[in-house]
Amino acid sequence: MIDYNLVLYIGIGLIVFGFVLFFVAEHFERQAEIKLFKLQQLNKSFNKNKAKVIKDNQFEINADGTETTKDSII
Repeated sequence: MIDYNLVLYIGIGLIVFGFVLFFVAEHFERQAEIKLFKLQQLNKSFNKNKAKVIKDNQFEINADGTETTKDSII
């Protein structure tokens, strides 16, 4: 004979276990999104600084304080 209370408790346990796993998955997904956002911000900062350095290196300052364009090696 089937013990229906045991079936009920196993079913409730599986539902609760699935609910907890859902929250764990959402937590890890959120952590990954935060890490991705930080990496994107860091990449944007690096690219901005790289563009600034390239722009700053296009001119050279003479002894009298005037700027002249550098000749490109390439």
